[in-house]
Amino acid sequence: MVGYHCTGSAMGMIDVDIEMDVDIHANVPESVKSEEDFSIDNSYTEVSMGVTDILRTAANPLIGEVSQFELELDNANFNGSNTVDVAELANGSLDFGPIDIEDDDEVVGFRVPGESGIDVPLKAGDSGVIEVKPGEIVTEVEAGLAGIEIDVEVTCSPTEDKVLNEIPIEDDGNGEDPEPDPEEEALDAINEAGDAEEMQEALNNDDLGLDLSEFDELTEAEQAEVTNQMLDNRPSDGFADANAVNEALGEAISEVTEEPEEPGNGDNPEEEALQTVNDAETAKDMRAAIEDEELGLNLAAYNGRNTYQQNKIADHMLENRPEEDFADSEAVQDALNNANFELYISPTRPDDPVEDAFNAVNNAENAEDMQEALQNEDLGLNVGEYNQLSDDEKAEVAETVLDNRPDDDEGYPLPEDIQLALDNAVEAVEEDEDGQDGEDGEDGQDGEDGEDGQDGEDGEDGQDGEDGQDGEDGEDGQDGEDGEDGSDGDDGKDGKNNNGYKKDDQSSSGAVTKSDNNNGSGGSLPDTATTNPLFILLGSIMAVGGGALVFIRRKIMG
Repeated sequence: MVGYHCTGSAMGMIDVDIEMDVDIHANVPESVKSEEDFSIDNSYTEVSMGVTDILRTAANPLIGEVSQFELELDNANFNGSNTVDVAELANGSLDFGPIDIEDDDEVVGFRVPGESGIDVPLKAGDSGVIEVKPGEIVTEVEAGLAGIEIDVEVTCSPTEDKVLNEIPIEDDGNGEDPEPDPEEEALDAINEAGDAEEMQEALNNDDLGLDLSEFDELTEAEQAEVTNQMLDNRPSDGFADANAVNEALGEAISEVTEEPEEPGNGDNPEEEALQTVNDAETAKDMRAAIEDEELGLNLAAYNGRNTYQQNKIADHMLENRPEEDFADSEAVQDALNNANFELYISPTRPDDPVEDAFNAVNNAENAEDMQEALQNEDLGLNVGEYNQLSDDEKAEVAETVLDNRPDDDEGYPLPEDIQLALDNAVEAVEEDEDGQDGEDGEDGQDGEDGEDGQDGEDGEDGQDGEDGQDGEDGEDGQDGEDGEDGSDGDDGKDGKNNNGYKKDDQSSSGAVTKSDNNNGSGGSLPDTATTNPLFILLGSIMAVGGGALVFIRRKIMG
C-alpha cells in the first residue's frame, strides 16, 4: 500500500486536498538476465480515497479517468527512459465510476482499470537489482457547482520513498562486471552534481557530446547562472540521457541571455492588459482591467453577477494579489475563479450583512419596505439629515427613492448610488417644505382714524389692608438747653375800678393776678386759671385730623 497526497483546483471554484491510499498489483518475474526485455504483467490498482465536503458536494457520483500513472525504474528502462507511464499503455481504458458517495461515507474505493490489467514492457540493465517505485498519478475528475460543469485535474504524489518490487539481474556468467559506459558515467555526474561548480565540470565532459559553443561564449557570471538553473530544473529522478541534458542547457542559456520585454511598450497587448491588472488600486480599476478582452479571461461566472458582486470579486482579487504581481493571465483567471467560489459558491462562504441590506433596497416592493431598508444600519448610509425629517416626510423620501430606482434587473448598482438617491430625495422634500419667498406686495393705504372709545367704569374700592404691627417706642430725646429770657413786655392799661380786671404791676411776666379791688362786680380770676384748655382743644383737632388721614391712606392702599 502506497500513501498519496492529492491536490487540484478548477476555475477557482473547486479546491481538492485529500489523502489517498493506492494498492498496486502486478505479476513480476523473479529475476531477469542482463539487458533482457521483460514485462510486468496484469498490473492494476485498488484506490481508497478520503471523502471531503467538496468531493461529496461537487463530484457525486464520482466519475473520472486516470490520465497519468508513472512508475520509476532503477536499473531498467522503458524505451530508454527511467520512467514509464502505465496510462499511455492502457489506451484510454483507465476510466472509473460512476460511484455514489453517501452522506455517511468517510472513504470511497474503486479499481483502475475496472477489469483485467495492463502489461508493462521493460528492458533490464547490465547488472544489479531492478527497483520499481511509485511515481506521480494524475486524474481528471468530472465535477460541477452552481450548474457549471467543470473537469478537475487532481495530481497525486507519493508521500514516502517506497520500493514496490525488486528484480535481481542474473550474472552473465563470465564472473566479471561489464565494462562501464563513459556516457552513462558522464550522465551520472550531471545527475549527481551538488553545486554549480560540479555541474559546470560535468557539462564540460566530452563523453556527453554536448554542444557547448553558446555556453563557452557566456561570461563567467552568466555561465554560473546557467549551471544554477540546470541544478534547479533537473528532474527529481535526474536527466534521462544526454539529449535531455542538451535540451535543458539550451533553455537555460536562452533564459539567461534573452532580454525581458518591458511591459507597456505596446508590442504585446496581453502584457499591457496584465500590467493594468497588476497596477489596479481600486475595485473599479480591477473590474476594468479583468474585463479587457486582451487578457482572454473566461468571464462567464463573473458576468452572471451584478455590479455590487463584481465589485466584491474585484476587491477580493486586490486583497489576494501576490506581492510579486500576477505572473500571467492564467494566474489572473485562477484568482478570479477563486474569488467567485469563495464569495458566492463555497459552502463555507462568509456572511455579508452589507450585501443583504443592499439587496433589501433593490428588492423593496413598496415605500414601507424601502423606508425599512434605507434605515438598516448595516447599509452604512449617512442618514443625518433624513433622521431630522418628520414621519410623513421620511415616507415621502422612501417613495421617491423607490420611484427613482433603475427599472432593470439590477436596480441601484452600488451603495453609493443609493446614498446619492437618498440625498436628492431629502433635499427635494426640504425645498418643498420651505417654499420660495414671494415678492413684497405694495404698501396699503392708511386707514381712517377710529372713534374714541368710552371711558371705562371706576373699579370697586379694594378691601382695607390689615393693620401693621406697632413699632417699638423710640428712645427719649435729650433735654434741650434753656433758652434766653425774653424781654419785658409793655405795661398793660389800667383796668376799670370795680367793673373789670386789671393786671398786676408785675404782669410783664404774662401771669394773671388778682385785682386789688375785690369789691367789683366782675371779680378777679382765681389762682387756678391757666391756658391748658386751649392746648387740649388744639390737640383734639389734630388727633381727629390725623385719624382721618390714616383712614384715607388705608382706603387708597387697599
